[in-house]
Amino acid sequence: MTDPELQQLRRIIEGHQHMARNLIADLYDDLQRGGMAPSWRQTAETLQSMVDAYSHHMAASESHADDTKTDVAQWTRCSERFPTESDADCEYCVWLLRPDGRTIHRKHYKDLEPDIHADCWWMPTGLTIPKVPTRETYHAR
Repeated sequence: MTDPELQQLRRIIEGHQHMARNLIADLYDDLQRGGMAPSWRQTAETLQSMVDAYSHHMAASESHADDTKTDVAQWTRCSERFPTESDADCEYCVWLLRPDGRTIHRKHYKDLEPDIHADCWWMPTGLTIPKVPTRETYHAR
């Protein structure tokens, strides 16, 4: 990847993180004001956990990097290699960045097709299933 490509991807990623955080804040505001059904709380919490996990993954990547380009360098062009099950998260998804550079979302790794997604970029989400408390810990509360 060239430096301009890395810089462009970094700007795109930061923009999407900002949009996701604003969306989550709006959801929580609407829920608090009673403007949305309580069932939307689960959607807000799921989005928040996804953004938190992604941010944590990016922070961990940057803390181990030799330079500031590590998080962007983890994106892989689909034309170079498609993700496998070992690249996917606990729900078998990866982040997918469309060629327009404005659309990023999670997609099941098996749903990526060479004819459609060759110009896209992907990277692992870093999302994992959390450890469940032990029976003793759970009942001690």
